Amino acid sequence: MSGEEYSKLPDWVKEELEKLEFVQWDRFTHWTEPDQAVWRIYGWIDRKDSHEDFVHLEFIQNFDSEENSHDVYFLGTSSSEYSEKIHETLYGEVQGHVDCRRVENHAEGLENVIEIDTTRE
Repeated sequence: MSGEEYSKLPDWVKEELEKLEFVQWDRFTHWTEPDQAVWRIYGWIDRKDSHEDFVHLEFIQNFDSEENSHDVYFLGTSSSEYSEKIHETLYGEVQGHVDCRRVENHAEGLENVIEIDTTRE
């Protein structure tokens, strides 16, 4: 199977993305290996404070099984509000949120970080 054949999002991936109607999907990376095709997809959730939270999912199409099976992996979100809902929607069970930490607050002296103006609403 060629990489180009799997560069567009397949229907099963789009169906999973549509389940998370509160996420605005933005970009993805894609590659193929001999036994699978992989899509990593990034999206944003609007917040009340004019910022956005990220969502990161991975989708794998397995070529080595008779069923040509696929897997969905929730890699993370910065949204404490939607984290459990995302996990429950994708897997049918709730898993607790793991806090996302700001690099600027944990890497003193690092110049290439995004600094948030905390005075902005």
